Amino acid sequence: MFEKLRYEIGDGDLTFKGYLFSLGMFSTEMLNITPEQYKKLRTMCDEADAGLSEYEKEQTEELWNKVISLYGALSDEMGNIRILKLLDEYPTVPEEAKTDTQYRILMIRFLRRYSSVLSDISSFNTTVRNFIDGYLSDLKKLDPENFAAAFADFIMNPKREKLIANPVSGTGWYTTSDTVTVSFCPGAAEDDSGRYAIYEVYEAENLQTLLKMDFYRMLKKGYIIRRCEYCKRYFHLKKAYHTKYCDRPAPDRPDVTCLQMGYHKLGIKEMSSDNPHAQALRRCYLRIDKDRSRGIITPEEKKRLYDAAEERFYEATRERQDSLAWLEEELTSAKLYAFCGVKRKTAPRGRPKKEKDIQ
Repeated sequence: MFEKLRYEIGDGDLTFKGYLFSLGMFSTEMLNITPEQYKKLRTMCDEADAGLSEYEKEQTEELWNKVISLYGALSDEMGNIRILKLLDEYPTVPEEAKTDTQYRILMIRFLRRYSSVLSDISSFNTTVRNFIDGYLSDLKKLDPENFAAAFADFIMNPKREKLIANPVSGTGWYTTSDTVTVSFCPGAAEDDSGRYAIYEVYEAENLQTLLKMDFYRMLKKGYIIRRCEYCKRYFHLKKAYHTKYCDRPAPDRPDVTCLQMGYHKLGIKEMSSDNPHAQALRRCYLRIDKDRSRGIITPEEKKRLYDAAEERFYEATRERQDSLAWLEEELTSAKLYAFCGVKRKTAPRGRPKKEKDIQ
């Protein structure tokens, strides 16, 4: 397991071990570790820690090999979860160093980190899940100011202390301050554009520090994490909608999305104001209407564009898994007008010029 975490935070993203995450995506993946997955990891870690304590008392080669085997199994199990695989840095022990006392002292400190990481996961997930489910999901206006006000009420109100991970309840310890080292590093942008920038590079000893920084910066940016009412998993949105369902494959029907199942199997319809797909279609209609009012498309062209937009809306909400991103791209004026063979005419401006008499 790692000794220090090194990561970069940009305007709207976080980079960790070469992987680029939109702010909040790292936290979202951590929140989606199921209670069953966490319980199994915790049980394996407790067994390995108990074996390590026994080794520290007995100092036998047999116990050491058992301890290495237990932590190896824990590492393999963590590797089944993508976000934890990125964190795990279980070292390869050189043959000539296996009996080195000094090396084993360092190795023991290293192995103890597994328990600390799992405790940070429990503390963060317990607290942030309660905040998302009980506060973020109830906000009427979704913007950074309201996110900050809601979190301040949640974290500072004494009546909410049972919702925040703490040692008394045995749910962990959600800290309100953390130690982090920051450095400023100039370098080339990762998008191969040839541009240069000065990056903020952070180092932290605890996973909770990274998770909270990612989550808080996400709220500040105006992004949001919601819980899908169909699959109960958390999902990330760059545009803060009140949508109830995610765009991922439904657990019981991988060929369709939770959004499609939520609308049609459960018979629950979101209002247009809460439905990002309906909002994307409405924005498209407004653009078409504006072009018609300016006289740069004909009534027939307007109808053709409306029909094509409706077909894409139907496909997005019933057939596609990447529905929202795909729909927004398909409804752009450039794509939709090109598909329908519609070219905007240039509207005449100002007063028409007087025609000169021909002599």
